[in-house]
Amino acid sequence: YELQTTIFFNYFTRVAQGLSNLYICLNRASAIILPLFHHKIWTRAVIALALVVQFTCATVFGLSATVFDVHWLRYPRGQLFALPNNNPNMHKFSATIFVPVAAALLTLIVLYAVIMWRFRARLM
Repeated sequence: YELQTTIFFNYFTRVAQGLSNLYICLNRASAIILPLFHHKIWTRAVIALALVVQFTCATVFGLSATVFDVHWLRYPRGQLFALPNNNPNMHKFSATIFVPVAAALLTLIVLYAVIMWRFRARLM
């Protein structure tokens, strides 16, 4: 159970941190792109929903990662790292998370491109 608990928290914290970064980026982008409506977008209900989605996604990904066949990898200095073995479950998991993560990254790239375009337009 120790190894599965480690795997759960590894994936739980990665997903939670990734979603936190996404929310921060969306918050900053909306503050820049829609400054007059920013306070209307980020209401308490939206923030509460974002936290529920973040916790739920992190828990689901963490729990789904616990079914991986994993082993401890020992580094030369004695540190341990829980490393999933190469198997079909790992490939399904990777394929399942690749599309949403790629979509989120492309969305952020587009948002930041719009922000840069707006700043350049204001400066000229």
